[in-house]
Amino acid sequence: MVGEGKTAVGEGDLAQLHRWLLACADQPPDQALCVAWQALGQRGKFALLDLSQTLREDPDHRGAAQAVKLLGEIADGEVVSRLIALWDRVPPDSVAAGALLDALAAAGPVAVPALQAQLEHAPSLWREEEDAVHPLVQVLSAIGADHPEAEHTAVAFLERELRRDRPPGRRTQRLNAALVRNLALMRATQAAPAVEEAIAGGRVALDDIAPSDLEALGVTAGRAYRACGRTPDGCPRRNL
Repeated sequence: MVGEGKTAVGEGDLAQLHRWLLACADQPPDQALCVAWQALGQRGKFALLDLSQTLREDPDHRGAAQAVKLLGEIADGEVVSRLIALWDRVPPDSVAAGALLDALAAAGPVAVPALQAQLEHAPSLWREEEDAVHPLVQVLSAIGADHPEAEHTAVAFLERELRRDRPPGRRTQRLNAALVRNLALMRATQAAPAVEEAIAGGRVALDDIAPSDLEALGVTAGRAYRACGRTPDGCPRRNL
């Protein structure tokens, strides 16, 4: 397959780009992988500006979205920054948004600093319109789960957010439960004290967390109840 695997592409990698372009000559003209690499070969990383303009005008343009998705495999920091900049300019339920999430996940650890910076400046990590945690949190956690070298940074970010002082209420509980689930995805047992602290402070409800997630974090049902320090009615046990 042309360009199989992740390859870091710098401005000077003309020989590799040339090989890709020659290989693309044998592919259908709309083959998305070749569209992406041909764009890079002709105009460098700034080719993303063309794709960005297309997707801002038509966020469900499947050809441009597929090219953007495959650009993530280049695993280049500048490409990642441009992909994240595009994220704020497309509807969250569009084809482009899904492609951008896939591209950022494909970029792997090189995307972590930009993802963290984007999330730190987000108005909220809870998306009311989607009734879900910010999708970039899930991308960050997936990278941490798949790449040991990125796990520490991803876990540290989620722990800080879990400990963050937010207004009490159901919204905060649901957000924190989502953070716990993402920590469980990475099997981050080092985060168990932060999880128990959130339970003890009423910042997360136990009935929002599956037993398997608590187990992945090394938090047993008994420890969860002791952290809660309340009656069964005040410390929901539906999932325990």
